[in-house]
Amino acid sequence: VDVFFVLTGFLLGGILITQRQRRGAVDAAGFYLRRARRILPALTMVVGVIMLRTLVVEEGDRPQIAGDSFAAMTFWLNWRLVARDDQYVNFFADPSPLRHLWTLGVEEQVYLLLPLLITGLMLLRGRRARTALLVAAALGSALWAAWLARDGATGSRLYYGTDVRAQAFLVGLAAA
Repeated sequence: VDVFFVLTGFLLGGILITQRQRRGAVDAAGFYLRRARRILPALTMVVGVIMLRTLVVEEGDRPQIAGDSFAAMTFWLNWRLVARDDQYVNFFADPSPLRHLWTLGVEEQVYLLLPLLITGLMLLRGRRARTALLVAAALGSALWAAWLARDGATGSRLYYGTDVRAQAFLVGLAAA
């Protein structure tokens, strides 16, 4: 997952940096619209099929799946999993059929800030200053995760939290 997040930070960060350099501005609205066109049709289909299956075929925990469906469609499933202390590595539990969409929640939360971050970074003079700031922010995210772990945070908080996962995106963005 971390490698995927690093690559995502690198690729999308590179696209937005190039856009800013060529056009003088980041087209945040266009960025969000392209992302919605790519993600929402498939996400709607997956969530719809799972909800239909739950209603028709499987008894299951309908309220939980309905809540997970809403959280997946609004890109905060990762925090819903944190709230119920869902342990990703618990192989004996009956996980939500939507649990895998937690990564999409983290991505979309980061993407909300990415155009603003790129715009702000480009105000700094020099590539080294921008890179140093991103590396420092990634280190800050890693130190925050370590502090949370030392302070007794749950495994779900450390696994699904956007703030602790941000370090991977920031490393990719620094490389871009």
